[in-house]
This record gives sequence, C-alpha cells and structure tokens, in this order.
Amino acid sequence: MKFKRPDLSRIINLKSSTATKGTPCSQGGITDDKGNAPYVFDLETLGRANLAYRRVIWTGKHMQIALMHIPADEDIGWEVHNGGDQLVLITDGTAEVFLGGKENAPAVKKTAGEGSGIMIPSGTLHNIRNTGREPLKLVSIYAPPEHPYGSVNESRDD
Repeated sequence: MKFKRPDLSRIINLKSSTATKGTPCSQGGITDDKGNAPYVFDLETLGRANLAYRRVIWTGKHMQIALMHIPADEDIGWEVHNGGDQLVLITDGTAEVFLGGKENAPAVKKTAGEGSGIMIPSGTLHNIRNTGREPLKLVSIYAPPEHPYGSVNESRDD
C-alpha cells in the first residue's frame, strides 16, 4: 500500500502562520516534516542534532512529533493544550516538571531526566524547566497535532 502525503494547505494556512518562522527541517540530518507517511528514525540522533527550540518532524492526521531544545536555565513556558493530549520524552538532560494547579502553585512538581516520560492530559497547565548545565532535549508528541505542518521555531520567542 502506498501512502500519499495529504494536502494540508486547506487545513493550515502556512503563509499566515507565525509558527513557521525559521528554516526548514534541514539541520543535522533532520529533513522536512515527513508527516502522514511511514517514517523510521533514530530518536536520539535527531534529538541531539536539533538546535531549534521546536522543530516539527512528523505531522499526521491524529498525531504530531516535535523535537525541542531547551537551553540551560530556561523553560518551555507555562502553557495549556486544550483538545489534545501530549507525551513528552526526555532524551538528554535533567528537568523540573510542573503539572496542574496554578503557575505559582502547581499540583505536581517532579524531577525528570534522560529516559523519562511525561504524560500531559488535555487542559493541564504545565511547564518544563531545564535544571542542567547542558541543553535539555525533548521529544514532544501531540495528539491531535498542535502546530502547523513543518513548523520550526528557532527560539521560544518565535
């Protein structure tokens, strides 16, 4: 069975999106978003090669995979994803994870490191802060997709 890449231009207007700011996924062996086609990749190699704050590498109809690079002493910022769940996998580094509650009083505060998984149910306030001296490398899986197809954010401010 041959899979055909969908035309997402009708769903996501990439020209008007600020989230596509930056360069295409071409750094360190990372190629364009391989969405909705079978794709086998080395998670550690791609994760370590990524230098962008967020780089979407696969967008399907029901799920999306993004690589994240969080510099030392920085965080992803407090956020809530309504309408979808998120799984975050830490491939390198150590982090402090905040889930639920309020920004100044999270319901859950945990330390996590390489090999840790963080389940974030839809509607949960969360933040992940790099507590190490080296960049924190994450793989974020969104279900359904959260960002425009092929998005690359060079920094958190993008």
